Amino acid sequence: MFRSPSSNLLPHSSATQTRFLQNRILLIEKHFGEICTALAVYTRKIASQRDKGDCLAQTLNEYVAAENVNKNCSQGIKDFADSISFISDYRDTCVNRMEETIIQEISDYAGICKSAMEDVRSCSVAYEKEISQLKYVHKLRQQNPLGRMQISKAESDLAQATTQSVRLGKSIEERIDKLEKKKLKDLIGWMKKLALIEMSLHSSSLSILTTAYQQLENVDIESDLEEFRNTLRLNLPLPESSPARAQSVPSIALPKTPTDIPSRVKRSKSFSDYRQRTESLDSLKVEEYEELKQTGNSDDDEESEKEPSPPRMSHVRRK
Repeated sequence: MFRSPSSNLLPHSSATQTRFLQNRILLIEKHFGEICTALAVYTRKIASQRDKGDCLAQTLNEYVAAENVNKNCSQGIKDFADSISFISDYRDTCVNRMEETIIQEISDYAGICKSAMEDVRSCSVAYEKEISQLKYVHKLRQQNPLGRMQISKAESDLAQATTQSVRLGKSIEERIDKLEKKKLKDLIGWMKKLALIEMSLHSSSLSILTTAYQQLENVDIESDLEEFRNTLRLNLPLPESSPARAQSVPSIALPKTPTDIPSRVKRSKSFSDYRQRTESLDSLKVEEYEELKQTGNSDDDEESEKEPSPPRMSHVRRK
């Protein structure tokens, strides 16, 4: 890669190669640093989602602990909270793997690129020294062509500088080649590891969420609703009943009928019959009730013409 100035290459070939290698190393250092930063942000987002999942699972468990009526629904929510907690555990494993395998290895490239840059600079210094010594030899030959000893010494120094430059050139060439090979393998390897970590996370999450969905589908909502209604009936206060109200309700609802002649509507002697009759009359339509009332009134008029009606109780009120 780095050649002696006496070779057939152009005089500026080694300087061009040096700039190329320096730019290449700077590119790796810059973009790998940005990739490392982006992956660190991505990992923190997963860790934040893990924490939010733990918070959600805790909140659901608190609701389950407070709920004492809907047993089936509470069990389904508890199972779902456990599923969310399991997914958070997988996210935690994902975060640890990314930090230990990918991010740590990428961060090591800062030191690798720094060391490679120093080697390139030392090789560049050796090449510049070789160029300076070559110019000095040419100057001596022009100024004092008869000074064999001085020229011989300068040529000897030039040979040493050339040997040093060539040796460093080959060394840095091999090292940069290994660095490029390592960069390609590592970059592809990191992305493959990231893909495997994500596939493991999402496949496990899919399996857990599928089971959780099936458990939620099996929740008996009607059973919980019936349990709620039964609890509500038990906790409702019973209405207070008075004797006056118990006697006035059937008398208001029933039509006027004679006591000793059978009519189309028969009155019961017991309070339970009164109550049943009241419920049946309440369910009649307005037209039927009016017709029934008119029929009762006509029967009363006919009976009043035949014989006087017996005295009625004072507490019975009529419309």
